[in-house]
Amino acid sequence: MTARSPALVQTTDVVAAMTDTSIACQAKLVLAWHAIAE
Repeated sequence: MTARSPALVQTTDVVAAMTDTSIACQAKLVLAWHAIAE
């Protein structure tokens, strides 16, 4: 098992957090759009 550098792990965590946030925002926008459309 190779050791990962802390910076790489931190960057991966940040990217994952940003991705989760963008997905959540997109989901909210889609739900809001459907609510408006109806």
